[in-house]
Amino acid sequence: MLPDPAEKEQRCRAAAEVIYDSTTFDICAKDMMPTDFSEHFRGTVNIWATVTAVDGSKQVTFDDTTPVQKQLIDIKYTKDTRKQFKPGLPYQGKVEVTYPDGSPADGVTVRIKAELTMKDNVFTSELVSQNGLVEFQIPSIPTAAHYVWLESKVIAIDGKSTEEQYLPNYLSISSWYSPSKCHLLIQPPDKALLVGEEALIFLKSTCPCNFTLHYEVASRGNLVLSGKQSANITLQRAKRSSSVTFDKDFNETAENEAVLTDLSSGDSEVWMTHVQFLVTHTMAPLSRLLVYYVRENGDGVTDSTQILIKPAFENQVSVAFSSNDSKPGDVIDIKVKATRGSCVCVSTVDKSLYLLRNGFQLTPEQIFQELASFDVSDALGSGKEEGHFWWPGMGSQRRRRSSVFPWHWDITKDARFAFTRGRELEL
Repeated sequence: MLPDPAEKEQRCRAAAEVIYDSTTFDICAKDMMPTDFSEHFRGTVNIWATVTAVDGSKQVTFDDTTPVQKQLIDIKYTKDTRKQFKPGLPYQGKVEVTYPDGSPADGVTVRIKAELTMKDNVFTSELVSQNGLVEFQIPSIPTAAHYVWLESKVIAIDGKSTEEQYLPNYLSISSWYSPSKCHLLIQPPDKALLVGEEALIFLKSTCPCNFTLHYEVASRGNLVLSGKQSANITLQRAKRSSSVTFDKDFNETAENEAVLTDLSSGDSEVWMTHVQFLVTHTMAPLSRLLVYYVRENGDGVTDSTQILIKPAFENQVSVAFSSNDSKPGDVIDIKVKATRGSCVCVSTVDKSLYLLRNGFQLTPEQIFQELASFDVSDALGSGKEEGHFWWPGMGSQRRRRSSVFPWHWDITKDARFAFTRGRELEL
């Protein structure tokens, strides 16, 4: 909260003293806001700080990275949530649940709905966020559906109802097309793979797994792995699945279970097989896996998905100093450990430069984040060629979706689209 004049004067005296590294101060954003701001207002706090050094010089810094909003929780569909569904196979999605500062929010109840029309609900589930995520799975979507609306909405925080405080998020997913009615679906691993381990990737198929399976792995703009699995091995690893769901423990409502029972009764048989390969450093931190096979009539059946790899440098480098506290003129020894034959470059930067404004210091996390951005499949958002996304929070009066888009909704995807996405990591 804003201090009274006496507290402010005391704080000014404290700030006038010598400051080592950093200092802290409190700001009450509520006192800076007008009384009539929107329920769904989103903005940032602009902070100017003037620091006077002991020699009388002044430095002014500015920060606008602190978000301000009235709602406690933000939700959005994750980038790896598919914009398409395969008829007869399960659909999996994720909703990211965070606080305004981007940190994960747990204990938030999110209601997930899947609708063909406003009155034709095919899936409903209420899930509680864990580690900032809500994962849901729709066991099957009617084969006649061309597109489905996904709706996610915050309905409770720590068990306390939010009533109508939060508006829903919508995502439209479209159907996948295959002339032979054969589809492949990759199940991404539940957690990031480790370099050096053997990756075991499961796939589901709506047709018997008696085919030669080809696979490619692309990362950092390069094709890092390609191979094939003979029909005998694919069939040997295959098994018929009585249920279309992947082996996940999802908490679904009783209403949803009845709906899913009706949908599953008319589904064709589903087969499951797997492919495996060794995870290497060149695949980190993000790879895209493409799997496909070609039927006798020339029909290509394929799928692609992102695979997370735990970031790891192939050359492990460490730096140690002879002293962590020194003065101008002191001699400091720097000890660098790395693989024999490595070229070592050392540079120094005055720490005060980073105090002027944060975010410019290069870290391993930023390096791997840059490498992960080479996957351009979601760089332009969810465009008209992939699907449709709409967040209605831009206006408090808009509660329901509306067909305001100029293109048709019956957009389907085929094998060509999977090949395009699967090789978008190759620059």
